[in-house]
Amino acid sequence: MHPHLLALTVSGALLGFGCGADDDDDQPPGTADSSAATGSTGTPGTGSSSANAGESGEETGEHPVEASSGGEPPQADPCAPGDRPSIEVGHGELEFEPFDAHPAELVYGVQGGYHITVGVRGVYTDNTDVSVLRMTGFIDGEELAFSAPYVELRCIEERQEATNMLLIWDTTPDVLHGKTALVRAELTDAAGAVHVAEGEVVIDDPTMD
Repeated sequence: MHPHLLALTVSGALLGFGCGADDDDDQPPGTADSSAATGSTGTPGTGSSSANAGESGEETGEHPVEASSGGEPPQADPCAPGDRPSIEVGHGELEFEPFDAHPAELVYGVQGGYHITVGVRGVYTDNTDVSVLRMTGFIDGEELAFSAPYVELRCIEERQEATNMLLIWDTTPDVLHGKTALVRAELTDAAGAVHVAEGEVVIDDPTMD
């Protein structure tokens, strides 16, 4: 073959190879860099989730504090130990009721004594273990009743409650019937803190009505 024809043939082959490479790079619009569109998460169209959160200010590296509907921090659980613990004393037959709901029934015990049934209700006391409840009862300023049971405060409707506790009177029904008794409750909680409440209730003996 003539030397000039051989040179032209080789040049044409090289030129054709170069054009083929250009054709492979010429992809349809929108498909050139799929990895760039997916972002760091690898999910198409989502971009970087951490970047999006950072731009919106929602992700700060700390656990968010939920707010109540009024924009205030959520209140502590009143059934758990907390600030400003307090108790109140009342009826405790089946559930806690304030003393002013009705008179306290005088119950004749099987061993010949007399008692009324008392309950306590509280918030934020340390109820992680049993508590000691010291109850005393007074008629016209004279102490005539005493009991000191161990109690377990249960969470009922966002309150700590203990019910069905017997305040035993050291006197006879004729002294108690129709009288207003002052009941004092001293609760020593699991942390050793003492909480005090007082209430007045009329004692009723059904057998004397």
